[in-house]
Amino acid sequence: MASKQKENNKNDQNYKAIKDFSSGTIAGMAGKIVGFPFDTVKVILQTQNNQYNFKGPLDCALSIFRKEGFFRFYKGMMSPVIGGMAENAILFAVNGQMQILLKQDSQNQLTLSQNMICGAVAGFFVSSVLTPIEYVKCQLQVQNTISKQFRGPLDVLYQTIKTSGLKGIFRGHSATIARETLGNAAWFGSYEFACSKMMKEGETKDNLKGYQLISAGAFAGMCFWAIPYPADLIKSKMQIITNEQINQIHSLLYNQKPVKSTISFLQVTRYVIKTEGFLGLYRGLGVTLCRAIPANATIFYTFEVVSRFLRS
Repeated sequence: MASKQKENNKNDQNYKAIKDFSSGTIAGMAGKIVGFPFDTVKVILQTQNNQYNFKGPLDCALSIFRKEGFFRFYKGMMSPVIGGMAENAILFAVNGQMQILLKQDSQNQLTLSQNMICGAVAGFFVSSVLTPIEYVKCQLQVQNTISKQFRGPLDVLYQTIKTSGLKGIFRGHSATIARETLGNAAWFGSYEFACSKMMKEGETKDNLKGYQLISAGAFAGMCFWAIPYPADLIKSKMQIITNEQINQIHSLLYNQKPVKSTISFLQVTRYVIKTEGFLGLYRGLGVTLCRAIPANATIFYTFEVVSRFLRS
């Protein structure tokens, strides 16, 4: 009897992993399509040099639209869409398994801190998948404002590996880990918290209506970006930095040229604060929060709807 119960629990756990992975895949695709134009503006604002001095997100967006048309906002989207599908599949699957691991038999809901731990672990695991994808995305998003040297995602990978090896596509990995660990702790924690506040006693998320799921998802998206945003800005700068810019940073910080053409997370952080002030770490936050609302509302709503469909 006990072994049969154990087998049933294992089957339920395997089914939940498959369900979460499938639902996360679809949710990731939907969220990326909705939010990608905002992301393009964000990355251009984060990485603009002295040659381009946009007054803000709206000025940047209008300038892009006038000069290059609507589809410029979706340039380089293929890699992030695939990445978004993989990212959210892993995030929701790992988060779901962590919830099972932490949940006690008598416990209906996890505490806020437990949900944050689940999210942090999921974010840590997904970082290694995200870094190369984010590297390709950033290179394609900014190349028109620097120089057009890549024909597409595969060409970015080919040229980078050819010149820098595999380590080249993992540039900015430390910043990605910081962003994803902190961000997903806030993301899952705030979503579960918001849902719990809208549920009546004895209810589950299946009882929540569409607008409630959308509201909770939008809130979670803003929490994700508000907390680790400086790490995301540093990541973007590290992933598009040139050897000439590395020399400039070392000259400013140490009055000497670097021995190797590499730069660390802390060095870029110091450089941004020294040249732009502390607020420089938050350049582009406004457009990021604007993107966070529709994109994350879409992700969580889609995840819950697909999950309900699969359970039925």
